[in-house]
Amino acid sequence: MSSFEEFQAELSATIAAQRIGRDAIWTDGTVTVRARGISRVNQTLPQPTAEITVETAFEERHLRDVDWGELWATVDDLRTDAQQQQTRRRMQLTSTASHHRRAEAAARTALQARDAVIRDALDCGIPATEVAKIAQLSEPAVYKIARQR
Repeated sequence: MSSFEEFQAELSATIAAQRIGRDAIWTDGTVTVRARGISRVNQTLPQPTAEITVETAFEERHLRDVDWGELWATVDDLRTDAQQQQTRRRMQLTSTASHHRRAEAAARTALQARDAVIRDALDCGIPATEVAKIAQLSEPAVYKIARQR
């Protein structure tokens, strides 16, 4: 069974099972089709009362007077577009997460270096008040760093 035939069979079954006046909903996890006004007995498309919405997280299309082939083409088109958008988002997420990990590592290294210099300054006899002022920290923070040997 082709993807088109599978889609048609699944949506047809949903339409046949749906109560009158309710949307029949089919989804593959990426694309959602909401169909209303299609006969539960004769599901030949187009039908004058049919209202079909095809949507993804990125786009929504409202269709009228379409046949099954046009409906499938819309579903396939929106799925392809959505998958491309998802791929771009995954790449952005991967890149951003990588930059974030490097930035966190650099921040940890900078804090360790600062703390070492603060301890060294205190060991050289520079008063904690002066170290705190230069490092733009509170005196209790300087004392806490000094204890972390």
